[in-house]
Amino acid sequence: LYDFFQKKDFDLNTSLNTTKNYNNFIKKYYSECNNIEVHELYSTHKLNIDNCELGIISINSAWRSVDDTSNGKLLFPKFLLEEALFKLKNIQNKFIVLHHPIHWFKDFNQSELQNLIYKSCNIMFSGHIHESEITTHYKQNNGIFAHVAPASLTWEKDHIGFSIIEYQPKNEINANVSKYNFIKEMDDFKFLEKVEVKIPCGQEKQEQNRIREKITSKTS
Repeated sequence: LYDFFQKKDFDLNTSLNTTKNYNNFIKKYYSECNNIEVHELYSTHKLNIDNCELGIISINSAWRSVDDTSNGKLLFPKFLLEEALFKLKNIQNKFIVLHHPIHWFKDFNQSELQNLIYKSCNIMFSGHIHESEITTHYKQNNGIFAHVAPASLTWEKDHIGFSIIEYQPKNEINANVSKYNFIKEMDDFKFLEKVEVKIPCGQEKQEQNRIREKITSKTS
């Protein structure tokens, strides 16, 4: 994938044509935002909420997607994810957003992307499969909370819904997910349940959180 991008040849340009109009739109839309960078296959966003910095990476998982037969065949260059993470290297709390779940990527690519995401990000958001899913993953000294969103635009009304996620950046090990589904008979959304999520993390990350909380309590 790295070599393919370095050639910058006809095949690469052709593969990027499908999102050319969209990229032109968002580059223009964000042109006056100094905290947002737009690349052909990803964007990075820096936010400051209640004096807490948040970094968001959005990657185009649909770059090599055709249809639902693309399950297990998707690709995204590892070096581009590394590039995006480097741009947010000074931000503690990082989220990543991708349309397809991570298991839709080719095995070798899935493994290398997972290693980077699980090591560097706190929460991973995805969708596509039209079924809500909440999972947590543990790898080495890092944990991540992964949320797959239900559908928002589909003729299959049984699958329409949304979730509200409550997350405190100063407390990286907890999140609350309020789930809502569309009920055809009511023609409205109905609250289903609130799920408390414990984001796994190793001793190293727990110690970092403990020190951060101690410092924050003394300065607030």
